[in-house]
Amino acid sequence: MEETNDVESFKELYKFLDLIKINQKKIEESPNKELYLSEKAFSRGERIDEVIFD
Repeated sequence: MEETNDVESFKELYKFLDLIKINQKKIEESPNKELYLSEKAFSRGERIDEVIFD
């Protein structure tokens, strides 16, 4: 690979990581944060003791 391709690849990677950070911040500030986290736990097979309705 040429050095310029590596630099471009890193630029794309950092853009992607920034998008992840932005989405994570939106989730943390969302009124549905608890519901999202419960769904995430459920998808991992963890037990959920409370159900949250909006």
